[in-house]
Amino acid sequence: MKTHLILLFSTFSLTMSAQDADSLSSIDYKEMQDKIFRLLENQGIYELGDKRLPSFKLMRVDGEEFDSESLVGKPTILNFWFTFCAPCIEEIPMLNRIQKSYAHKVNYIAITYQDSIEITGFLERKAFNFTQLTDAQDFWDQLGLKTAPHTLITDQNLIVQYIDKDRPRDLNEFEALLRNQIEELLKQ
Repeated sequence: MKTHLILLFSTFSLTMSAQDADSLSSIDYKEMQDKIFRLLENQGIYELGDKRLPSFKLMRVDGEEFDSESLVGKPTILNFWFTFCAPCIEEIPMLNRIQKSYAHKVNYIAITYQDSIEITGFLERKAFNFTQLTDAQDFWDQLGLKTAPHTLITDQNLIVQYIDKDRPRDLNEFEALLRNQIEELLKQ
């Protein structure tokens, strides 16, 4: 599904940039743009607010199974990403800073639909200090996740407290927002 959306959006962008102004009416362009943004806006992940994160068992990058129930007891940051997503890569240093700041007070989980070979190769070139869960296409589909990056924060009982639907574009503002969310959960 994600590949389809990426290809759809890429094709749409390339098509629009390659067309003469006279060859497509602004109505066709606007209609197509509206359909894409409605599709992206209606991701099921946004319905998780104040609900328990669906249970999952996924594979860690090292091939070991990871059960979501092991996260109970601490707030958890879940980041959904993939290696050829520029905004995903751009936010990794910020996420690493957060991980370093809160050390063992919070669980740090990165979930991708890519396989462990792709992720291992990427991690050899760039540090991403979260527990890496791979081959998670079914879980992405279960959540209705169609784009990345996305960040969720749950409380110690895996109740989703934050979803980055209206996240700031500025990474410093986003980092401050995530830190505020974490601080509030750690006070509970």
